[in-house]
Amino acid sequence: MTRPTQIKRTIAKCTEWLRIGGIAAGFFFIYDTYDTHSTDNAIEAARFLTLVVGLALCGTCAIEGFFFPQASAHEKGFDIGAGRSNPYHRQNTLWFFSAAVMSVIVFVWYPDSPSANATYLLFVNLFLGLSAINHALEAIGNHNLTWQNLNRPFLFIALIAATVPILHGIMC
Repeated sequence: MTRPTQIKRTIAKCTEWLRIGGIAAGFFFIYDTYDTHSTDNAIEAARFLTLVVGLALCGTCAIEGFFFPQASAHEKGFDIGAGRSNPYHRQNTLWFFSAAVMSVIVFVWYPDSPSANATYLLFVNLFLGLSAINHALEAIGNHNLTWQNLNRPFLFIALIAATVPILHGIMC
């Protein structure tokens, strides 16, 4: 393995930890700062969560896909081939980029809209849930036991467990 490849793989691993740490820090801040049982605070918590999920999760996935696609794919146990970009991987990267941009749009232009924040969070969590299923199937069906394939279902459960009280606060 060449030195530039090793560096890219290390950056992909660091990006993974940045993503997980960014989400964890965001939830810590939200639950430490806002009383999610109060509707007004729950709206602010959902607004901040929209930005956290959009930037810490979707944004880092987009950066990883744009700048380190092969290293990222390798860390997940996939080989996209040398010298050719995989159109499905590119499409996934563009989805994450659009989700990151939408989080900023919802955060800036719809600050008091529980509907906009709830819709964004539900939509992204639906995608992440399907992605978690895909990772689990990859781990079980293809014996691709990489860190990402093994942790995604459990991280998704944690994400849902932390998101539901906030969504409940703005929807009730």
